[in-house]
Amino acid sequence: MIVEHVIEHQSWYDDILQLLSPFDVFYVGIHCLIEELERRERQRGDRRIGEGRSHIEDGIHTWGPYDFELDSSAQRVKDSAKMIIEAYYHRNANNAFKNGFEDLITKCE
Repeated sequence: MIVEHVIEHQSWYDDILQLLSPFDVFYVGIHCLIEELERRERQRGDRRIGEGRSHIEDGIHTWGPYDFELDSSAQRVKDSAKMIIEAYYHRNANNAFKNGFEDLITKCE
């Protein structure tokens, strides 16, 4: 199963950690240069220009570690997909969500 979601707040990250804790999650962070992000917003026509920038400034990539990260402005979509698949097959059994969930449990104790 592939789930695509922008995790805008720490509380959303914590909720997703709990919801997906029974599953083997491979957590991927997709980054992009601000200029490219804003170009994409203009091209789509259904985004508020600067929304992506505001997410980054709010700390969107700081809620927890990723199992794999890539810069989507550095290669084509097809190449990004291949990189993610390759990383998935060579992943560490001790993944980011498992560690994050265990950290969340510790915080609650």
